[in-house]
Amino acid sequence: MKRIVISVLVYFVWAFASLSLLTAATPISWAQTNTPVAFAQAVGDLNLLLQEIEQAAHSVDYSGSYTLSNGGQVEDLQTISVQDGLGLKQRTISSAYPGVELIRQNQDWYELLPQAHLAYAVSSMPALFPAVLTKANDLNKYYRGFQINEAKHLADRLCTPYSVISIEADRPNWYFCVDTENSLLLERHVIDPSKRFMVYTRFNEVRFGADVDVAQASPSVEVTSLLVKTPERVSVNLQKSGWRFSFPDGFEILSSQQLGTGTSPSTIQLVLSDGLSVFSIFIQKLSEQEKLLSIEPMMQLHSTSMYAHRIDDYMVMVAGMMPMKTLKEVASSATFIPPVVNQ
Repeated sequence: MKRIVISVLVYFVWAFASLSLLTAATPISWAQTNTPVAFAQAVGDLNLLLQEIEQAAHSVDYSGSYTLSNGGQVEDLQTISVQDGLGLKQRTISSAYPGVELIRQNQDWYELLPQAHLAYAVSSMPALFPAVLTKANDLNKYYRGFQINEAKHLADRLCTPYSVISIEADRPNWYFCVDTENSLLLERHVIDPSKRFMVYTRFNEVRFGADVDVAQASPSVEVTSLLVKTPERVSVNLQKSGWRFSFPDGFEILSSQQLGTGTSPSTIQLVLSDGLSVFSIFIQKLSEQEKLLSIEPMMQLHSTSMYAHRIDDYMVMVAGMMPMKTLKEVASSATFIPPVVNQ
């Protein structure tokens, strides 16, 4: 099933660069609902806390470097975000992709390859670190937040730690450390149900306000001087397509589209989120040769878990930084009734 795995890889290249990745072997005691009151106190409204973090990610002028890791690999990124007379400008450069710049100009996102004189218009990345939210939702229904009563220093800044726990254990837990002065997110962990790190992102150095070199927010070359390509995105109506799934409570479809994978027909990709956690479903029709191959249902790609399930002539793969049990339940719930085509 090499072709399907490639589809998953392409999607998560930048999507999970926005989340981060370090696997640790040591359980973390604070990520438990029975945390002593003396050590942590409950957050009254988790929505307000995360909205405050989200607002800081878009309104605070900042620049700096942060690290993300997937266990065996470490990626360093340089980022800057400023508000000027033209609105929000962001620029991110990754050590893993030299010569590539991720640019945001208000609601427009571009992946720039200046040496190739190319730019690609890419889909919005709402949860790109240090942002946290993918959509508006009442997260108090699915998580419990706790403020840890031991502030710490990170990147020469004082930050306040928070633990965010999944109520039903059908989605990951989270850890945040938030700049005490301006609420910018300085550190984020994604944690599996066994209380082990799945993903890790942390600022190593950060500047604010007048200390930010605003000129660095501009791309090395203007987007208008490059050949801009916009990948064709064909929306898919899941109901009309004949596919049915059962999702964990609170997860809603953010996008549903066909991908240009070079196969015929194209792979269908669904992106779902509860507002904080995210996973994808990939549906691909198998070729005659692929039908003869056996598959390994459970797979792990760095911090990304994947579960594959065959439905007649189709392969359904559910992938994300989610508990494997949840991915399996979603994939196994798939049913397909071919739609009636009117002649």
